[in-house]
Amino acid sequence: MNDDLESIYERLEEIQESFDSLYEEALDLIPFENERIASALKTQLPLQLQWETLHKSSCRVHDISEMNMEEAYSDAITDELRDSYKHVSISEAKEFAKINIEYKQWKKALVKARSLRDEIKGVLDVITTRKYTLNNMSNVIIAGVEDHIL
Repeated sequence: MNDDLESIYERLEEIQESFDSLYEEALDLIPFENERIASALKTQLPLQLQWETLHKSSCRVHDISEMNMEEAYSDAITDELRDSYKHVSISEAKEFAKINIEYKQWKKALVKARSLRDEIKGVLDVITTRKYTLNNMSNVIIAGVEDHIL
């Protein structure tokens, strides 16, 4: 499973790099003061698509990390219970499993994946709010023009 752990950390590093570069771009694109509505609407879709894709990737890595952590925990419990040299209760086996090295490594990967996923989700929420704000502004402008006599 160490190969899986290494690939998860590599994938997390790739996602972090993507996050950093997209975040710098997003800082300039998210505010739309002094910008034409057409221009702001034009940048919304690519911006949202990039962040939705990044969020999906981070969720996938998070889910894989969580699954592997649970599997490592389960394997550690099973190993403790099958040890013929000592008799342990299920409660003791669970406590011993928490100090299993492989479990702790996956737990660290999960913490990192969760943190990154939550950061990405925060930016995506701002972008989604931007979308609804732009749509509302467009609707207000259109509603105001409907009563205009040509």
